[in-house]
Amino acid sequence: MTVDLPDEWEEFELETLLRQSLSNGKSVPTAEDGFPVLRLTALRDGQVDLTERKTGRWDAETAAPYVVERGDFFVARGNGSLKLVGRGGLVEVVPDPVAFPDTFIRVRLDLARINPRFFAYQWNSGLVREQIERAARTTAGIYKINQQDLNRFRIRVAPRQSQDSIASTLDSYFSRLDDAVADLERAQRNLKRYRASVLKAAVEGRLVPTEAELARAEGRDYEPAPVLLERILAERRRHWEEAELEKMLAKGKPPKNDKWKAMYKEPVEPDLDGLPELPEGWCWASLDQLVSGIEAGKSFRCDERPPETGEVGVVKVSAVTWGAFDPAESKTCTRADLIRDEYMIKPGDLLLSRANTIELVGACVIAGEFDRRIMLSDKILRLRAPIGTDRWLLWCLRSRLGRYEIERLATGNQDSMRNISQSNLRSVRVPLAPPEEAERVLDALEAQMSVAQVSGQTVDASRRRVSALRQSILAAAFSGQIIDAPSAAPEEVMEEAVNS
Repeated sequence: MTVDLPDEWEEFELETLLRQSLSNGKSVPTAEDGFPVLRLTALRDGQVDLTERKTGRWDAETAAPYVVERGDFFVARGNGSLKLVGRGGLVEVVPDPVAFPDTFIRVRLDLARINPRFFAYQWNSGLVREQIERAARTTAGIYKINQQDLNRFRIRVAPRQSQDSIASTLDSYFSRLDDAVADLERAQRNLKRYRASVLKAAVEGRLVPTEAELARAEGRDYEPAPVLLERILAERRRHWEEAELEKMLAKGKPPKNDKWKAMYKEPVEPDLDGLPELPEGWCWASLDQLVSGIEAGKSFRCDERPPETGEVGVVKVSAVTWGAFDPAESKTCTRADLIRDEYMIKPGDLLLSRANTIELVGACVIAGEFDRRIMLSDKILRLRAPIGTDRWLLWCLRSRLGRYEIERLATGNQDSMRNISQSNLRSVRVPLAPPEEAERVLDALEAQMSVAQVSGQTVDASRRRVSALRQSILAAAFSGQIIDAPSAAPEEVMEEAVNS
């Protein structure tokens, strides 16, 4: 971003604007009754949320050099996203003592030379963002910046009185934008509650009339879920026998009798303890009963970039995290000897993340059409489910009940990284509806989810417009366009900023 330096402004390296050298925080393990320390998630939206904290295994004396003070500005040292590394936030109020972690770099400014709010606004503008992204280095998929990089960053400095005026003007404008964002966030929360409510009704048999009710009213029979489950189990066994027989024949060892069929391992049955009662005609099943297999890929070193035409990718966890399969979220395999056709993801595959945060472990999608060759990784599982059952499983696993099952069975000491093993995944309990009813439930559910998705896209577009407007206003501010405009109507300056 090339913006002319306004008259009477100067540009300095950050190092010359400090009253104290940059400093990193300290990493401490979590412990009960220790001294509080901020989490990396405390740094967001240009602010520092001092309530985002844990209790560290240290005392107040040990933590003293890292205690947060009013006026401190913090920068994120590293992140898996280039757009998030280097984000910064200003501390304006410190209600009670808390320290900062090693994932933060502390910036203490010379307040005689630079207004901290003026600095914070500039830090979050495109002028500094470009410098951050140029300086960031990546190691094992993590983008990082260091103190040496930060010290060399170029900061624009207006006359001190103009800094105060600009900061106050931006406070006024952004207060209006923050109100708009709050309204949009409220709409997003309402949409999230609506989706959860519809999904809950679907998997509990309350979204459409049950097949049992319709059959009675129409004087006909229907296939209840226990009968459907028997058919699925019979088909599961038949597939296993066909596969085993094919293996024996390929080895030139045809079976002499049927004793080999006794090797079939019956699927895990669901533990019914504590489960709610289901509607008439429904039954509980384990995921193991509903899938013919669970497959995983391999983990190996790849180029940290999406594959180009003709190259083969390895899927990343983020490819299944946000509700739809994203083949662009993949790494590039550079060794032909590691490419395996049996690992290739195909349209229609039901994919599930076996490792992620507590909120995202078990996230699942059905892959749509895509034009790349992408392999499974060791962190993405493919569930082999009968056509039709795959859609039902997808929504059941996404429901509140499914999330409870996944989180109940996931292992790991940290919420930031949980894992669900294949054996535990097989134990997940799933409500099963009669086939005709399941089809009607899925049609109604997906129709309502589609409406919610369109509404969500509208909200997202509005948020993007607000974000773009924010950056336009910042660009105007640090090119000198609103230095003396504290009394101008926000709408006028916003319109001028957008047009510029």
